[in-house]
Amino acid sequence: MVEQCDLAFRMLVRDYYCDLCFTQMFHSDLLSTRKGYFKDHFTTCSKDTPLVVQLCGNNPENIVSAAKIVAPFCQNVD
Repeated sequence: MVEQCDLAFRMLVRDYYCDLCFTQMFHSDLLSTRKGYFKDHFTTCSKDTPLVVQLCGNNPENIVSAAKIVAPFCQNVD
């Protein structure tokens, strides 16, 4: 889902005992090639865990690059 699982929504569902949250789907090409895209579109906090970041794309190199960008901020990449 694109632009549907922002931090505010994830924190709300965590208040109702959601054990695992997923981010919105991020396009790997945008994450890996546009400077500032990640900073402008991704938010999290220390209570937002465990977290899975969802990626989409069709370029294997960009998917790997995007996964490396988001890896420090999540527990898994989908």
